[in-house]
Amino acid sequence: MQEVGDLQQGRLRIACLPAASNHMIPRLVSVVHDKPKVSVALMMRSSATIEEWIASQQYDIGLAETPLPNRALEQTNFRMQCVCAIPEHDPLAALAVIEPRHLSGQPLATLQEEHPTCIATRQAFRQQKARYIPRFELHTFQPALELVEQGLCYTISEPFSVQNYQALKGDGSKLVFRPFRPDVNFAVSILQPAHRPASLLASAFRDMLVEAIEALQQQFQP
Repeated sequence: MQEVGDLQQGRLRIACLPAASNHMIPRLVSVVHDKPKVSVALMMRSSATIEEWIASQQYDIGLAETPLPNRALEQTNFRMQCVCAIPEHDPLAALAVIEPRHLSGQPLATLQEEHPTCIATRQAFRQQKARYIPRFELHTFQPALELVEQGLCYTISEPFSVQNYQALKGDGSKLVFRPFRPDVNFAVSILQPAHRPASLLASAFRDMLVEAIEALQQQFQP
């Protein structure tokens, strides 16, 4: 009991959406490097599957796109502001904020047309009577950033994928990221089972995850 109380022993089961699975969550999990008796199960799945797993108490904690209210879930909700990815030598890189009028008639990489970020992007273009040209439709923003790097399009991405890109490319990054207005938000939630007390490990990890998400939100504030 003392070992568990000191977070030296136990098992933590985490389910994570793809956008945060390459950098943020593995970086947080790495804090157990000096705790050999702590084991971690980390599974990347769709948000719908994560919601199901947490509600049925198969996993201790999940990070997913915000679901509809569910009595079986305890939620901590966040709204992440999406940013526009631009090749570093593109003339638009000189702007402090990107608006739809700047991208009118330009090819875009987006998620599926029914995704909330895609719907919000279309609405923003309509508000400014800008031409919306979705050239690439993708499952995640990670490949979209690679397409932008090749000069094939622009994209309005959530911050998790931007963080992944920056961590992967380091000084070799060929993109710049600018705030996009009007806001296009990416709603995510930390999910935990509502009808089972959280373990000390799960509570400690949740606190770290909240801090990491809030820091990411601040990083991309205009």
